[in-house]
Amino acid sequence: MTEVSVKITSSLDTKKWSDFVYNHPHGNIFQTPEMAEVYKRTKNYEPISLAVVDNTDEIQAVMLAVVIKEMKGILGSFTARSIVQGGPLFSEGDLGFKATLHLLQKYEEIARKKAIYSEIRMLHKVPILDSILKNSGFVFEDHFNALIDISKPKEELWEQLKKDRKYMPGSKSKLRCVKRRATIYSSCRCSCKRD
Repeated sequence: MTEVSVKITSSLDTKKWSDFVYNHPHGNIFQTPEMAEVYKRTKNYEPISLAVVDNTDEIQAVMLAVVIKEMKGILGSFTARSIVQGGPLFSEGDLGFKATLHLLQKYEEIARKKAIYSEIRMLHKVPILDSILKNSGFVFEDHFNALIDISKPKEELWEQLKKDRKYMPGSKSKLRCVKRRATIYSSCRCSCKRD
């Protein structure tokens, strides 16, 4: 069996990284080197880019996380959280499974020093990942999707909102999009079901 070693992506070829994400069945923008660059350039964001490669330097697993702080300085450490969107991504089979375990161990070692908690937000249902995450100490919490019928009149939609949701935090003004009379258009036709 091929051995795996964890390699920080700062030394990983970004073309290989991009190709791995692009060709992966669950590849998404949130796991790309381009998104790592966006995080790097965003105030109070710090990317954590990790990959597991085999001894032939082929990627077996990759994960991009971002540590987000609400404030700078010492107070920032009390608000820091690490978020992984749409990852980790890994190759199929036993090697991919083991690589992901190595990846999550290394990630926890790094994230523990930078954030008060970690969240992995999956974009796809990947049953094998459930057991990997459980073995790595993560707890699954179902997420909530709110479906809103926007064909209703604006007044009726506003009435359905809770009073505290009609205003921005710390302000008595209505949401910016309402104040600026923004119009929301649906850009896709899709049906959503909860599993």
